[in-house]
Amino acid sequence: MMKRLAIYMSILIIAFTVAACGKKEEKKAETKAQIPAQQGQEGAYTGPGVPGPGMTQGSATDPHGTGSAGKEAVVSVPDFVKGKWRGVVLTIEDKKNNKKKDYEVKLNSEFTIPDSNIVIKTGEFFPSFTMDDKAYTSRSNNPENPGINLTVMENGKEIFKGWVFSKFPTMHPFMHNRFGITLKEGVKAS
Repeated sequence: MMKRLAIYMSILIIAFTVAACGKKEEKKAETKAQIPAQQGQEGAYTGPGVPGPGMTQGSATDPHGTGSAGKEAVVSVPDFVKGKWRGVVLTIEDKKNNKKKDYEVKLNSEFTIPDSNIVIKTGEFFPSFTMDDKAYTSRSNNPENPGINLTVMENGKEIFKGWVFSKFPTMHPFMHNRFGITLKEGVKAS
């Protein structure tokens, strides 16, 4: 009786293991389909990664600029945030040289990563980022969930567009073979 039970348990474990391996392969295929803007671009990240939990291009909670039904979501800067922040500190990781460096970048400006042809265009910064189906905004002027809207260009081609967050850098990160870009913090206006 015990031998039979052990055999049945072994068969069940093997069956679950095989089924789980098949699902991982499906998930890898899904991941590549979710980041089409970065596929085929020079230097584009080709490894595993997901823009964020439940976030795919065109979904109602898409951090890349579209609201429900694929309409462009509105960026709404509240009066209590306007003029209170002059820029952000971005941490640029050079994976080739294994170095990280912080750069202060003004809002709504362009910054070229040194020794590269990658241009970062900064948009609005929200110290307490929140979103719904219609708008991106900030709940307060306190740095509770800092987020910056970035567009990244390489050789004149857009390779990333979306929101990055200091407290959740892996939510939907900028993925590139050589460089990493993360938001460290906002810089208050003087």
